[in-house]
Amino acid sequence: MRKLLPLVVLAALMAGACQGATTTTTSKTITILSPDAVAALDNEAPGMLVLESMQAIVNLGEQLVDFKQAGTQSADGVNQLDFNNFEGRLAQSWTLDEANKTWTFNLRHNVVGCTGNRFTADDVIYTFARAKSVSGTLGPLSWFFMNTAGVAGFTPDVFPPKSQTALGDEVTKVDDFTVKIKVSSIRRLFLPAMTDFFTLIWDSKEMKAHATSADPWSHAWATDNNAPSFGPYCLEKWTKGSDFIAKANPNYYRGKPAIDRIDFRKVPEDANRIAALQSGEAQIVQSLTPKEFDFLRTGGKGVKVNGIIGNQYLFLGLPWNIKPLDNVLLRRAFAYALPYDQILQVAYVGKAKKWEGTVPSSYVGFFKTQTQYNLDVEKSKALLAQAGYPGGKGLPPNLLQLSYTAEREGTLGPVATLIQAAFKNVGLNLQLNPLPQAQFADRVFAKHELPMFLDDQDKPDLVTGEYALGPFMTTTGPGNYTKYSNPVMDALVDQIYSESDPAKQNQLLAQAQEILMQAPNWIPIAEYETQWGIRNNVSGITWHPEDQLRWFELKLG
Repeated sequence: MRKLLPLVVLAALMAGACQGATTTTTSKTITILSPDAVAALDNEAPGMLVLESMQAIVNLGEQLVDFKQAGTQSADGVNQLDFNNFEGRLAQSWTLDEANKTWTFNLRHNVVGCTGNRFTADDVIYTFARAKSVSGTLGPLSWFFMNTAGVAGFTPDVFPPKSQTALGDEVTKVDDFTVKIKVSSIRRLFLPAMTDFFTLIWDSKEMKAHATSADPWSHAWATDNNAPSFGPYCLEKWTKGSDFIAKANPNYYRGKPAIDRIDFRKVPEDANRIAALQSGEAQIVQSLTPKEFDFLRTGGKGVKVNGIIGNQYLFLGLPWNIKPLDNVLLRRAFAYALPYDQILQVAYVGKAKKWEGTVPSSYVGFFKTQTQYNLDVEKSKALLAQAGYPGGKGLPPNLLQLSYTAEREGTLGPVATLIQAAFKNVGLNLQLNPLPQAQFADRVFAKHELPMFLDDQDKPDLVTGEYALGPFMTTTGPGNYTKYSNPVMDALVDQIYSESDPAKQNQLLAQAQEILMQAPNWIPIAEYETQWGIRNNVSGITWHPEDQLRWFELKLG
């Protein structure tokens, strides 16, 4: 039975709405409700891992380039981007000198940030220098994206013992509105990397004003205070652990945003977010379960759901470092035991599709592999026998334990239960092991000690096949949680990254994806919709690869 919105929560939301409405008779405010609160405003701080932090930062910041609008919508009303074409943001144009492996960016004039500072080439130089300093608390994330893009000098030499962290002539200022960026190789990933959350351009004057000898790049100050940049919104008020209010940047170079104020609030209980949306006290809610979104689709009360299959997926992880999961026949036996169609229809209420590769199907470089797994009990039993474990006999009991994040119980609980029932049909008695998120992350991502796990939260931010493979499927990849190690795959990914001929690159990507499906260290299960519950008078929902709303694109009818 669904809980009603507590009066204190409803009163607080109404008070916020009334306060926004009395500011000016023409003021437009959108209230967005999410299960957690903005925790940090530095993109290399641990609090950045909270998705609400990412949404705040991308709306305060601005990048050099972005993807063009495709002019199309998903079946569920989400605007789509064209991942093959780019348009300028802080850069108004750019050229590539292939012979000298140098990009030249011509920057916009008269761009004014929230502090009143004007954007110049100095801000670009500062941003790249900060990235190369590898000084972030969480890790060298901005460096990693520059490295991925192939920016010269952004190599592992930044780390001890060489510690070559000073920015050299790889990124240079030609004049106040021109910068040159050298690359070690010409990569398709370069421009996509410049659209990303980790390459947003900082307001260097404001950041330097808060630098200290202990924190020369102002990580601590940005984490707890602001993300000064040149974006469409400015921080107005931030109540830690509760709400985050942003106001439109009146000087934004693309024009003042249509929505004057965004009230981004933490409301942990799903039922409370649903009630607030249906009452009209909130205009957008996010992070509900598939069944809750389905409820909103048919619940009326001036509410609709926008959704799109973007880059969110579900897979079963099988770590190679845990024996006998290094046995390929055993891994394939598990793949043929999974109830794919049931998961799509029951757990995701039809708002998902079978994942037919190891790259999101919306990405440049996705290929449907020839090898595909479907529920086939007899084939699963035969493979178990060939692997030396007929009917599951001889498998270590602790191996048959399926772990997932307990905080995702509403979505992953039904999936795990369906898998448990299906595995019984081939003689495998699977135990379910929901774990608190922090413990799950430590044991899967750091210690690699859980034998079987469901993951539906990892996703590659850069929309190319090579980036979907590099961090996750190479021996030293930072996202290689299953400890997959294949020298052939490592060499293929290196070749894909550096290949400049798109046709050859795609051929190599198809080959790599086929190898991975035959492995499989990840068993791909589903690609599911990213969804938002919204009021009928809200429009402009657009999908970006970080799965975070861009408030500038929102409209109120």
